[in-house]
Amino acid sequence: MALATCATVAGGMADFLVARAMGRMGGGARLPPRVRDMCARLGRPLRERTFSCVLVLRLLPVGSAMMLSIAAGLAGARAAGFIAATLLGSLPQTVVFVLVGGGTEVNHQWQVALAVVLFVISGLGGVWLLRASRIARADRTT
Repeated sequence: MALATCATVAGGMADFLVARAMGRMGGGARLPPRVRDMCARLGRPLRERTFSCVLVLRLLPVGSAMMLSIAAGLAGARAAGFIAATLLGSLPQTVVFVLVGGGTEVNHQWQVALAVVLFVISGLGGVWLLRASRIARADRTT
């Protein structure tokens, strides 16, 4: 699990740093329109509330982790907040994937069941945090 967590955070940081460098060189204009639109919508919340914004979006079991990393890098989000939120926000899903991967043997149905329960809890927690936060409302005020 530690290895999977380190790989997740390292991958997110790589995307973040490359996107930040691209943004500084004006390369953001070459991104597909869908990615540019997402970056524009999330830019202000990612800059102003990096940790909470990234944490909520990482906890949601839908969406693209890579696109979030790119959006955070292009938006100029704080690296420390991005790393911490990526670590905490991706941890529940990493646990799920490790449990499911280890549960493919016969007589390990409890691992798969626990993984499904954790996946549902992670998703519900992410939705609750999204509704409780100002991230959804920040898009309307920009």
